Amino acid sequence: MKNFKSIQDLPEQKRKIILWTIMVLTGLSLLIIYIKGAREKIENLEIEKFKEEIQLQSLEEELGNLLKIEIPNIQQEIQE
Repeated sequence: MKNFKSIQDLPEQKRKIILWTIMVLTGLSLLIIYIKGAREKIENLEIEKFKEEIQLQSLEEELGNLLKIEIPNIQQEIQE
């Protein structure tokens, strides 16, 4: 409690500096924790297993079938 009282007695500008320093340090700590967790997940990701789970081959085939568009040859129809 004495620490809080001594901080309260400081001028407003110094209190703001202390507040923002604490905020920046907290933010950097959380960012480091997030990056470490994301790195671990990426390293542990089994690509082949992931492809099987999302059925990438069947999805590619379905998209290939959807994108096949036959364009009629207008010149042949006009000549006939």
